[in-house]
Amino acid sequence: GSNGYGIGSNGSQTGAGLQLGNPHFPWRGNLRFYMQHITIPGELDVMGATITGLPIVLIGFNQNVAWSHTVSTARRFSIYEVEVVEGDPMKYHYDDEERDIEAVPITIEVLLEDGTTEERTDSIYLTHYGPVIDGGVLSDLLAGWPNFSGTLLTYRDANLTNNRAMSYWEAMDKSQSMDDLEEALKIIGNPWTNTIAADRNGEALYADVGAVPHISTEKLDDCNDSFISEQINNFGFPALNGSRSECEWGTDADAPIEGIFGYANLPKLRTREYVGNSNDSYWLSNPDQLLTGFSRVIGREGVPQSLRTRQGFTQAEARMNATDGKSDTPGYDLALLQDMLYSDMDIAEQMTRTDVVAICNAVSDWTAGTCGDDATAYSANPTEAAATCTILADWDGLYEVGSVGSSVWREFWTRVRNADNLWAVPFDATDPVNTPNTLNDEDAGVVESVRCSLGGAVDRLVTAEIPLDRPWGEAQFRWNGDGTERIPIHGGRGYSTFSVIISNLVDGEGYSDIPHGNSYIHTVTWDDTQCPDAFAVLTYSQSVDPASPHYSDMTELYSAGGWNDMPFCPEDIEAEKISETQASTN
Repeated sequence: GSNGYGIGSNGSQTGAGLQLGNPHFPWRGNLRFYMQHITIPGELDVMGATITGLPIVLIGFNQNVAWSHTVSTARRFSIYEVEVVEGDPMKYHYDDEERDIEAVPITIEVLLEDGTTEERTDSIYLTHYGPVIDGGVLSDLLAGWPNFSGTLLTYRDANLTNNRAMSYWEAMDKSQSMDDLEEALKIIGNPWTNTIAADRNGEALYADVGAVPHISTEKLDDCNDSFISEQINNFGFPALNGSRSECEWGTDADAPIEGIFGYANLPKLRTREYVGNSNDSYWLSNPDQLLTGFSRVIGREGVPQSLRTRQGFTQAEARMNATDGKSDTPGYDLALLQDMLYSDMDIAEQMTRTDVVAICNAVSDWTAGTCGDDATAYSANPTEAAATCTILADWDGLYEVGSVGSSVWREFWTRVRNADNLWAVPFDATDPVNTPNTLNDEDAGVVESVRCSLGGAVDRLVTAEIPLDRPWGEAQFRWNGDGTERIPIHGGRGYSTFSVIISNLVDGEGYSDIPHGNSYIHTVTWDDTQCPDAFAVLTYSQSVDPASPHYSDMTELYSAGGWNDMPFCPEDIEAEKISETQASTN
């Protein structure tokens, strides 16, 4: 997941655009981000972050434009169900034809336990759509060749021939206006993300523009014509009848290749107000300008949004209306945009904590209850459970490093969030930011779920030897390079927080295993100078060498709520330069 805002001139206190990029990405491995600045005089000048091995900036800014990405809801593939020819499992029906399934041998080297390697050969099997896949991973009913229905599943991928991604990001890196950025998007090279952008001239853009199978909602409904395809669609994967030629992917005149949607048929919003996305569909990119009428393969419309999405728009709307208590002037400046991320609020807490504390205080016996399939008590630690009510009542409702009660709430909400009938006020498609809401405390089942979840949270923390009143920054932390100091880390789990740190609870330590979450973060705007006014931080720091001084320097900066003033222009680079390495082609 990720968050992003693009703020246009009507949402800006200065008239210039502003952009927040907040991708949630791995803290380790080959998908971690690294900061970089690429300059080719007269050709390219771009700063931001990328992953190992890519010679371009994926998320970043240049002199006049800034952009970020969030994971799109669009499906990049479809599954086809083909009817196997009776008596010949290597053929399938296609209209009135019989087509061959091709066996393609693949040989790989396998590392053995003694350190030597050996070659092993196996085959993949191809229809004209793509590889045959084992449906048994979805359901035992779909296993077999053929399955119980006499069919096979095969797979077509819109990114299989997408060799346009590098051209797309190169064009984006070079773009100097929103018009340029849209031209880059028209390459349709983005493999799987939304784009959220802003520019110096005060325009903002949201676009779910990438490689998406050209399957209209009407075609998906018509070609979902069997029990098996219906079940696969119920899993959330587009499935069609592969033995009917009319179920082939369509194409658009403005698409770069056959079989995918072109730019005109993909969701986008260009505005001088603001746009945002936190991994829900294109439908809600601005509450006053809902996007509708697109294929269900791209995303769903008129459905409840995640709490993180709602937190993003709740705080944005409050800022646009100057009702958040942070400034009497509506709209954003750079500091207000930065505060949007570092405020570490929890929308579930805002909607339910008062009622949760009341339910907690009403428990007379924490050893009672029938929780879970084995009907256990609310808590095996009744003294600690009773104390939890006061801890939650006194909690500041945040995931800041000094907040007390965050650990209890995180464990509680993780358990209760999917309870049946949780909300008293149902979802209303005309008000997706504010509904559903209000804890359904008149439902006995919901009240029991709250009690059980509170007790379960307490028991988990007691088992882990984490005091219930430990400040959040002492509970959630990252070790420095030599493992001698704990660096407090602010941010919540992401189920109901905008600022996301996905951490695992380590018994006897705390939430010290952080594999994912806030990563490269930037806030960018412009003033009258030629240099962008950009601040960024890499939460896990630039170096992967524990002995390096840059292994945790930016982690400490993030911990303290700080930002790095990004030296984009030559004079700023010279002022901030630590060292210089020159490479020679000789």
